[in-house]
Amino acid sequence: MRTKKQAIDEAYNAYMASVANLRIHEAKWQAAWDAAPNAFLSWEQHKKSRPQRAEVIQKWIKARDFYNNLKDKR
Repeated sequence: MRTKKQAIDEAYNAYMASVANLRIHEAKWQAAWDAAPNAFLSWEQHKKSRPQRAEVIQKWIKARDFYNNLKDKR
């Protein structure tokens, strides 16, 4: 059985992993934006990739909220 501290530590590690994943994706998204020949094409591609971005962002939000809820219940 896990202790409360172990659960919080595991939630923190999962949260930090999701932060790292989000930062990696942000860099990819920025590179894709910058690679387009003009802002209009960047915006069109940005709109098309919204579901993929939302998935990564939602994972980060869930990990953050889970960690914060555990941390606040100390």
